[in-house]
Amino acid sequence: MKKIYLLIFIVLIVFFILLLRQNIAFRKDIEVNKILTKTEITMYLYDFVKTLDKSSVNYVKEFDLSFNKNKPSNAIYKMHYFLYSKNSLNRLGLEDYELLKIKDTIAFEYDIDDDGVDEIIGSNAAEPFFKDGYGEFYVLKKREDKYSLLAVFPVNIKTKKIYILEDKTNGLRDIGLLAEGSDNIDIWKAQYEEKNIYFDEDNEFEIFNMKLNNFYAYQYVYDEKEIKKLKRSAYIAEYEFFDGKKNNLDKSKIFWEYLYKDIDDKDDRGRNWAISFDLNQDGVDEIIGINDSQLFCGVLMNCFDILQKNDEFGYQNIENILFNKDFYKFRILKHKTNGFYDLYLFSLIPGRDRVLRYQKYNN
Repeated sequence: MKKIYLLIFIVLIVFFILLLRQNIAFRKDIEVNKILTKTEITMYLYDFVKTLDKSSVNYVKEFDLSFNKNKPSNAIYKMHYFLYSKNSLNRLGLEDYELLKIKDTIAFEYDIDDDGVDEIIGSNAAEPFFKDGYGEFYVLKKREDKYSLLAVFPVNIKTKKIYILEDKTNGLRDIGLLAEGSDNIDIWKAQYEEKNIYFDEDNEFEIFNMKLNNFYAYQYVYDEKEIKKLKRSAYIAEYEFFDGKKNNLDKSKIFWEYLYKDIDDKDDRGRNWAISFDLNQDGVDEIIGINDSQLFCGVLMNCFDILQKNDEFGYQNIENILFNKDFYKFRILKHKTNGFYDLYLFSLIPGRDRVLRYQKYNN
């Protein structure tokens, strides 16, 4: 009997040693916390361009998004570690590795920059990577035997397939997203970014300089207590989206022209609605607009933008959100942040109201 227990003990020890070695192997090529000097890292954010019929899209690879159905692979293990690593997204509040389950992680490999080495593309279904039906997919690139973040693109939880397209923008393959029950693919193109990142001796990184094409000043507030408090707070004005009586036709025209300035096919305008309001009390009104064109906003979403007058460029965008069509009205609150009024968005779905708050970023 003792021999049997001894044999079982030895087998368990060997098993845990093998498991530990496998875990170390997965982590070895992804750790970046040994970098202690200033490093310039290139990064891309994908921008939505248009929606096309699937039959007219040329793609080189198709991937199914089947959360909870994919068997763990090298790509899934590496993406899983990246998502909780202190050197990547721990700043979003994910302290505990066990909060992120392997079964909720999806990842696949493809060489989207055609340099001969596959990138890892994926995410996890847990918050904060997916929240309120939307999430982010991350593209990891192998640099000097270590993986780091190369690109980010947003994904709706209803997205069932990702397509790697033949076309390239700024050195990366375009991405196509197909929603469940749709025959139309939303096309996203990569926009080049640069970040200067310093890794300090505590292995925590700080971004001290960033140059981003689409980094907007108004940002979502997710704190539920804060949202409930602001829902009861005083407000200056309230508007229902697409309310024809309050649609400012002149501002709506400016908004539409700004929205479609880089689009050749202007047949699909969708519904276009805008109002004007001086959000920072500088004497010049901002334009707050919404559009539901599938060409520009995709199948499942509306475009919500805030344009600010700029003497040099006419108007500049200080907000751009693709959000679910359950948002139906908004308030301009009396509460201010950094000199701009907060905006309260109402959703038809309980618990999905949101606040937009102005942050001090260089746009």
